Amino acid sequence: TVVWNGPAGVFEFDTFSKGTKALLDAVAELHAAGGAGIIGGGDSATAAAKWNMEDKVSFVSTGGGASLELLEGKVLPGIAALADAPPKWEGTVTGKYQWDDKKKASTDADKDLGGDAISKYSWGDGKKQVSVYIELDGLDDCTEDMFQASSGEKEVSLTITKVAGKKRTFALKQLSDEITGVKVNHKKGKSMIVLKLTKKEEK
Repeated sequence: TVVWNGPAGVFEFDTFSKGTKALLDAVAELHAAGGAGIIGGGDSATAAAKWNMEDKVSFVSTGGGASLELLEGKVLPGIAALADAPPKWEGTVTGKYQWDDKKKASTDADKDLGGDAISKYSWGDGKKQVSVYIELDGLDDCTEDMFQASSGEKEVSLTITKVAGKKRTFALKQLSDEITGVKVNHKKGKSMIVLKLTKKEEK
């Protein structure tokens, strides 16, 4: 088992990316050989996303220091709070890429979108892009032309024309950061698609 935490240099620039890519390749090779290759940390996760290798390793965590503390056996405050919290509806993720509860206190994801809306997903936040992971039974049977994604400055939407016999829709609104585009990555064999949201570069 290998746990990789932190890139080897400023991998965002090609000149300094070779070390990070070599580490990523090594973790991927270990996973392919039956070992466990785990990536912990937002920058390391972003590196995996840059080379489209999230599915080439065993597990990707955007929590760097938190993942190391978890391995140490420490009880993380967020996990402790969830463990003690009463059951609640888990239709959407609570985080910076969620609807603004102050503006829409009674938001219902499925009601807002209408029809067979997708309301369960997970996401990873990197410096230059956000990855939104959607898992659905039947996605492996879909073809690329069945995915229609669009984006605005602070919103993104996806329509799957037909999956498991149904048309499905997904949307995120009122994002905290502006985005400039969205790309759909179809993860065959995992019943998953990943929406890659490109963040607007700060000047």
